[in-house]
Amino acid sequence: MTGSGDGAVAGEVHDLTPEDFLEEVHSFEFWFHSVEGYLGGRTWGHRPDTTAPPFTTAERERLVTVLCHYCLGETIALEGASGLIVIAPNRLAKVFLSTQAADEGRHLEVFLHRLRDLGVADPETEVERRASRSLQLFRRRLLELVAGK
Repeated sequence: MTGSGDGAVAGEVHDLTPEDFLEEVHSFEFWFHSVEGYLGGRTWGHRPDTTAPPFTTAERERLVTVLCHYCLGETIALEGASGLIVIAPNRLAKVFLSTQAADEGRHLEVFLHRLRDLGVADPETEVERRASRSLQLFRRRLLELVAGK
């Protein structure tokens, strides 16, 4: 643990003073070790021994469309969080937003990989083609707001 709370034993983050607690849980290091626990032993978000059931053509098409929406959502979150870092009010907020950007980037990468696994040759083009226009409009508007600070 990186916090400097008096008497806190490693792993007992709730024993820290309120100030040290915030310092600890807003650190990139804390976030990185937290997510490592559930990502260990997984490739692209799943266990290597996991096999997907066979899909009908209609099921595959629905899954590809859903994943395209997820990809756009993760892209929006990635661009939003990373764009807000520059205007965050303090170091803790900046570091927290950086953890969000890293996490959203990781999610996006997993979903794009899954699309390739499903036979989508150009996932990014497919995302643009299939994702809802209202979600694409939301992305544009969010980026306008972030750029406007």
